[in-house]
Amino acid sequence: QANWLQLLRFTQVLRRWERPNRSLRTMIRYSPGKWGIAFAFSLKGSVFPKACVFAAPAGLLAIVLHYIFRDPQYADAIGVGNLHGGGALGGFYTILGFLIVFRSQQAYSRWWEGGSLLQQMRGEWFNAFSSVLAFCNSSPERSAEVTRFQHLFVRLVSMLYGAALSDVSELVDTNMEFFELTGISNESLSFLQQAHFKSEVVLQWIQRLIHEASGSEVIKVAPPILSRVYNQLGNGIVLLNNAQKLNEFPVPFPVGQMIVFMLMLHWIFTVLVCASTADSPVYAFFEAFVVVIIYWSVHYIAEELEQPFGDDPNDLPIAEMQYDMNESLKDLMSEQARNVPIFDFDMEMHSQLQTKVLSLDEHLGKIRKQVTGEYSEHRKKWNTASAQRSAKRCSRLTRVSMRMCEDQSAPRGSDKGSTAGGEPAPLDKKHQAQPDETLPLGGPPLPDGLLPPPSGAPPPGGTPPALP
Repeated sequence: QANWLQLLRFTQVLRRWERPNRSLRTMIRYSPGKWGIAFAFSLKGSVFPKACVFAAPAGLLAIVLHYIFRDPQYADAIGVGNLHGGGALGGFYTILGFLIVFRSQQAYSRWWEGGSLLQQMRGEWFNAFSSVLAFCNSSPERSAEVTRFQHLFVRLVSMLYGAALSDVSELVDTNMEFFELTGISNESLSFLQQAHFKSEVVLQWIQRLIHEASGSEVIKVAPPILSRVYNQLGNGIVLLNNAQKLNEFPVPFPVGQMIVFMLMLHWIFTVLVCASTADSPVYAFFEAFVVVIIYWSVHYIAEELEQPFGDDPNDLPIAEMQYDMNESLKDLMSEQARNVPIFDFDMEMHSQLQTKVLSLDEHLGKIRKQVTGEYSEHRKKWNTASAQRSAKRCSRLTRVSMRMCEDQSAPRGSDKGSTAGGEPAPLDKKHQAQPDETLPLGGPPLPDGLLPPPSGAPPPGGTPPALP
């Protein structure tokens, strides 16, 4: 039975939960494909629609001005084709291009740094959680205290990571996944709600919890080794503060103002130049449209990436990161993850240290099918045997109950059901049941109303009760 229970736990560990069918805020993941072209026509997360707001009017206005500039009475007055100021205009375009490219590079660096800091923070806190679980006392006498500590600890770690993501992000919808918080005192949760930074308060709870567990020997480890856990928790909060600077310190206002102002001037100059130099209105439209949409698209890309902790499709997947953290914590809380795997060592085979090339996922999948198949077969046999035992218990209980009812309903003094002294005849040993006796095969005890009176004792109430 113990082996089958162990097999059942192992099967439950292997059975991974499928991702819930709900809309997590995930960033865009795309595949370039064979030629790397098809994905470019997707509009989800694209900056082209926003850039077209400026590019389309620029092309249409270039067509109108092209016809005006081609009118002789306006051409001489305006000086169409006179590009003596082309050098100054070229310098303007160069400075604007440099500023836009520089801002886009800085924006991508901020985006990448934000994701790296959050992943490093997750690694520090997850490693601390794993170490604390490994340090837990394995004594059977302390199992209840250890289990209580582990379940409170996993809830606080999940709350810590979720609170950290909430503190650093600018999400409109702040709903995230947390383990059930029922059981944690309402006073503590109320204090947490009004805290300036919730992650700092939860971190303090975790450190205090570890300290108390170490003092009560729920965690059995030397203090110098346990100090590593505190260092990892502290490293995580430092990484969180570094991530918060990306959210609190945007691009300096003069830089953003100058770029937008130069883009508006660039829009005007581009329309005028394309309308006056193009040979046909079609060329004027496409030249103005393409130049404007390129500059404004690069500008909007920089704006998208400068704040990586928002709700935009190109921002970091904050809610999905919390979900992945909870799934990892669930895996470590399972019985098989907390115990060392059983190793059936064979000196002759294992001492050779042979290697084998295989796919780990496929190999584990075959083992899982084998384990689940054995468990299903055992479960089917167990259900059949259980049904047979239940039927036998019901039949036995029915026979005993009918026998007692017949004995109690027999008239006093009759040959059947009473002795010479007028007392009810006792049941034979085959059907007799005592008040403390339970039926075989784990059946329930008989109800008090169906128990026969002791041998030689008068029935309660003086006369036997009549059958209904």
